[in-house]
Amino acid sequence: MVLVGVDALWTLVDWAALFWFISIPLSFLACAAPVFLIQKVIHRDGFLRAFGIAGLCGGLAAVPFPVTGTIVGLSILAWGRGNR
Repeated sequence: MVLVGVDALWTLVDWAALFWFISIPLSFLACAAPVFLIQKVIHRDGFLRAFGIAGLCGGLAAVPFPVTGTIVGLSILAWGRGNR
């Protein structure tokens, strides 16, 4: 859900390509940090697994267009629901 929330913010800054040098790193950090903490603390994953998942989600959130509307976003959302 963190990826979906941060990814949805791209609809706001999509027109402001001038500020992408600020919004891309902020989007990465806004998604990767909470995902890392969720994976590490709540799911009790190891450091490398939590870091990898956080990096993947942060990278997807930092792409300068909404990813969740694509097939990649759909597969990530489906993958996240697989452990339940």
